[in-house]
Amino acid sequence: MKIAIIGTGNVGGVLAGKWATKGHEINLGVRDINNFKGKELLSNSNTCVYTLEEAAKKSEIILLSTPATATVEVVKHLGNTTGKIIIDTMNVVMGRGPQGYTHNRGDT
Repeated sequence: MKIAIIGTGNVGGVLAGKWATKGHEINLGVRDINNFKGKELLSNSNTCVYTLEEAAKKSEIILLSTPATATVEVVKHLGNTTGKIIIDTMNVVMGRGPQGYTHNRGDT
């Protein structure tokens, strides 16, 4: 599979590494391709780095793994996601999330 990983921190970085070792094409989507967390992920030949829009365009699946506070800004930079599978692994941590969201529990 061709998977864009948007956010290369704790969750995105681990999934990128695991999926790359299983042979999936990993397209890291970052704001600055010269300076980003997780550069060591590029040691796997199945992993490349692109801008957010390029990574999304090259991929069938998009994993969003950024702080929830960045949701709106990140989505603005993905471009056309028609027909893509989007997996959201973002969490509202310490009450910080998009306006109107206070937590990620589904029981309220």
